[in-house]
Amino acid sequence: MIKSGAFALYWAMLHRGYRMFEFASISRLLAHALHHADYSIRSHMTSHNTAYATARADLFRLAELGLLKRRRMGGKTYAFSVPGDLEERLRSLADELS
Repeated sequence: MIKSGAFALYWAMLHRGYRMFEFASISRLLAHALHHADYSIRSHMTSHNTAYATARADLFRLAELGLLKRRRMGGKTYAFSVPGDLEERLRSLADELS
């Protein structure tokens, strides 16, 4: 992940009331997302050894920030995909906050 994008994400999350440990979990997910296309709550739980609630919150927060796309797969199941322009979105977020 680009450093300015990570910094922008950190500040954006702090301004929205998130805590440092939440940023650490999400930044690991974003670094992973630059190389993988799709996510589910279960895949995030497994890949990053997090609890269900943490994995769900991380993915929903990234979707809220526009860094992942969320879609309902049926019932209460969601899938999250990485937009092709993720690095550009991170740069835009950095520019927005600077």
